[in-house]
Amino acid sequence: MTFITGVIPNGFVGVFPPLLNTAMCFCLLSEEINVSLHLSKKKTRYVYLPNSLDPSSIVKKEDPHQKSVLKILFIAGNQCIRKGIESVVKNIKKEDQRFEFIMVAVPEHEIRQYSLDFFPAVRLIEFMEGEGKKRIFSESDIFVLPSYGEGFPVTVLEAMATGVPIITTPVGALGDIIVDGYNGLLIPAGDPDALFRALEKLYADVKLRRQLAFAAHKTLISDFTVDNTRKTLEDVYVGLRMS
Repeated sequence: MTFITGVIPNGFVGVFPPLLNTAMCFCLLSEEINVSLHLSKKKTRYVYLPNSLDPSSIVKKEDPHQKSVLKILFIAGNQCIRKGIESVVKNIKKEDQRFEFIMVAVPEHEIRQYSLDFFPAVRLIEFMEGEGKKRIFSESDIFVLPSYGEGFPVTVLEAMATGVPIITTPVGALGDIIVDGYNGLLIPAGDPDALFRALEKLYADVKLRRQLAFAAHKTLISDFTVDNTRKTLEDVYVGLRMS
């Protein structure tokens, strides 16, 4: 059994033909990977095995309510360009007083390049984990991930579990997880104006923020718990033993 868990770079698909002939089953994070490898056309056995969380490990915050200033959470890491930091920065530079930005794990050279420490509405956090990570999610009003490419980001599940409305792009597994207008808002990658319009939309409509947060949490409980992952793996192994 072969697990394919992330973004497949251009030109890398050619590495997989030997696996296609030997693997008994592929476990995929997203439909995008199936499309990239043409598994359906090759009649190769595969199952979707998305990332998951134990929802009991994260406390859901209070329902969104009307506020004069919304805190926008963006988690960068080493792949901040791929994760769409430029779209976020262009919105920071608008200096719209309705929004404050919590920027997590932005590399030092990117902080200097974008002069992020110059803007009073930007809070920079070097790293977060454990209880600190839960606290930052709980403090946030909107989670943004305007990414160009993803596998299956656990940060989105953490936002869903915490009850933070999500704005993201339909790349990787995100297009499988988020239904635009139901449990999040989807925008085109590389479109900072679309990101700003989505932020404005959520600022103006607290009822929509509540609906998105509620539906996202419901989606997590229904589809992306560790119990679901365990059941899928058990079914795969039973099926392989019987084949």
